Amino acid sequence: MKRVILVVLSALIALTAPAQAKLQTKKYIVSDFPQKTMKVILTGDEMTDAALRSSVEEIWHLGPYEFCDMADFEASRQSDDFYFLLLTTVKDNNEESEGIKFFNIYKGKKNSGTGTEGLYKVTGIPYCPGSGCKGNEVAFLPPIIQSLHFNVERIIKRTFNVGTVVSPNDKDSKDKWASDLLVDKSDLGFDLGFSMNSIYEHDGIYCVDAEQIATALSERQDKLVCLRVESSDAQKKGTAYTMVFDAASYDMLYIKLHNISPVKGQGIQQDEIRTFMSRKK
Repeated sequence: MKRVILVVLSALIALTAPAQAKLQTKKYIVSDFPQKTMKVILTGDEMTDAALRSSVEEIWHLGPYEFCDMADFEASRQSDDFYFLLLTTVKDNNEESEGIKFFNIYKGKKNSGTGTEGLYKVTGIPYCPGSGCKGNEVAFLPPIIQSLHFNVERIIKRTFNVGTVVSPNDKDSKDKWASDLLVDKSDLGFDLGFSMNSIYEHDGIYCVDAEQIATALSERQDKLVCLRVESSDAQKKGTAYTMVFDAASYDMLYIKLHNISPVKGQGIQQDEIRTFMSRKK
């Protein structure tokens, strides 16, 4: 009997050891993040790059960083002495659209493929449609950089998985939901009538222009702000993310992945607004 038990235990150890080693190896790979230089790859868009520079300079303190262009990335991406923060397009296999652009963080890797192929992905956050940014996303760069920073810290501390999309900062989030929430009315996927608008405003949800949201972020007002990022031309099939940030602290309070289809249309739907309302109660 003892021999049988020993055989079973040996088999279990043999099965679980590779998975544990793989997880530990991934965590070990990024444990040197504070000691290595992170190359921030500029996009080539003047407005975006100005906001990216100022956001990184204000928020990033995990380790050294420098601003570079794509040529520098191509020249140094096969060196594990560097991490890279850059805007890349991510497209699901079944997606009919052009996907979504993410700000992703990678670690260099020897003998990797072209572009980001084969690099170690640390974490990432959706930013704009794959076909090109609308312009309103630039105002969100400070909370976007802070969300990346927060999640890299958690990865280093072994409390967050390598390679996944950022997740909210749940600390004191219940109290923060009491603040007014600003939603870009152009992001709505339904017609907002007068009576519906009044109901939302009664619960502290205001459908406003993008300029008001940008002002709330730049002035760090005591408001919550919503960013909707979805695939380009995704009427038939695509993906979307809805995110909510605290404009004062830049903390992410909410992120939700949606599948877009003819049944589940584009834009923020009423059920998600109701979710916001429930969080505020």
